Amino acid sequence: SGMFWGFLMDEKAEKEMLNVKGAAGRKPCFSCRTCVGRCDPAVANRTPLFKHHSTAGLHNFVRSTVESMEADVEYLRGLKAAGGPASRLRSAETQLGLNASGLLFSDMAAIAHAPETRIIDWMHTLCSEGLANVEMALIIHELKTHGVKAEHLQKFSLQVHLPKSQNKVSEWWFHPHRIKKDHVVAFAAETASMVRIFDMFLQDVILPTGVCNDHVRCFGFLARIVDLCSLGKDASVRYFDVGRAAIEAHHALFVELFQHVDLAVKPKFHQLMHIFDHAWLLSCWVTERKHKLVIDKALRLMHGVETTLAHDLLTQQIEGLLQNKDHLFTPSKLIRPSRTESAPFPALLTSNAVDVETLGRIDAGDLVCFASGKVGKALRFHQLQNSSLLVYLEVYHLVKDSIYSTERFDNAVEAVSYTHLRAHETREDLVWRRVGGKK
Repeated sequence: SGMFWGFLMDEKAEKEMLNVKGAAGRKPCFSCRTCVGRCDPAVANRTPLFKHHSTAGLHNFVRSTVESMEADVEYLRGLKAAGGPASRLRSAETQLGLNASGLLFSDMAAIAHAPETRIIDWMHTLCSEGLANVEMALIIHELKTHGVKAEHLQKFSLQVHLPKSQNKVSEWWFHPHRIKKDHVVAFAAETASMVRIFDMFLQDVILPTGVCNDHVRCFGFLARIVDLCSLGKDASVRYFDVGRAAIEAHHALFVELFQHVDLAVKPKFHQLMHIFDHAWLLSCWVTERKHKLVIDKALRLMHGVETTLAHDLLTQQIEGLLQNKDHLFTPSKLIRPSRTESAPFPALLTSNAVDVETLGRIDAGDLVCFASGKVGKALRFHQLQNSSLLVYLEVYHLVKDSIYSTERFDNAVEAVSYTHLRAHETREDLVWRRVGGKK
């Protein structure tokens, strides 16, 4: 026997399954009993019984429990059974943020164990019409008042090189047409990459000018949060305390900077404070990574969409397993490896790409940082007979007198070396750009 661990879903799915009102209601957070929205923050915060969702710091809110949720459900059940005016039931539903139906009113409520099993998806909270999209737009509009145009950011972004496993930088990412009044239009994967580029722009270009220092610092906190979440469910656990501190510092500064902007502080601002509520940091990246494939196939079907689509996808997955396209049954962590005897050591396999545990894919040409401080461009990967991994690296040297806030490395003096590639000693592949002929 086992125990149900949790629900991982976006807000729309949560509203459908639990039949809660969500961000559209007066109680935008299912996990907090005293969080309210759709009202003037000054009015909501007059009483200690409630706090507006724009309030920074999770310690300011009273958390909902399984017992308090059961009490609310029983109260609504009693009102529904007693009859009386329908307006009375609707008023109670609005105050509690619940509709008197759905999973919480079924026989499965005891197994669901809500709200303790609620897992906030950081992908939707930050990157899918999320806080990152909102904050980038707000800061871009603020920079416009200081003469910094979106075209300047767009030109800068095209100088940046992302790891090959990520999206290739597009001129459309920061195109003026995609920068709306209160958000930047982008897919979640694009947004995750755009955050790193925008943070680099703020640190390297804007901060030295002395303009919008608080805005740069605020977005710096957000970029660190996105970086931490991107580490994955296992590696990120070590930094939960760092993440909570970054969220609290970010939220306090964000409210100070943007509380005067209409609808800038959305309910996802509050939801972000809950992403570290569980033992692991999970997201919907995996569950939604096939969306493009599904949509592509669905657009070409007219009848029996569900049956045909499910059959095609299942057939495709089985073919991949049988042909070992993803090397699931290969002991090597190298991607599309080949045998070699030319290396100055007993190498078994060599490749231009490798899949490193907790870090993901690293390709030849990516910049890699090690815990020792060594930074360089990966040229080739080797697997030895004892299954250990080596990377053939072009080493770069740190420039100490840099005027830039981000670290600057000199690649003018080329040096190469073989370095062991171990997950716990490797930080990650880097985002970089060339400055004056140097990286």
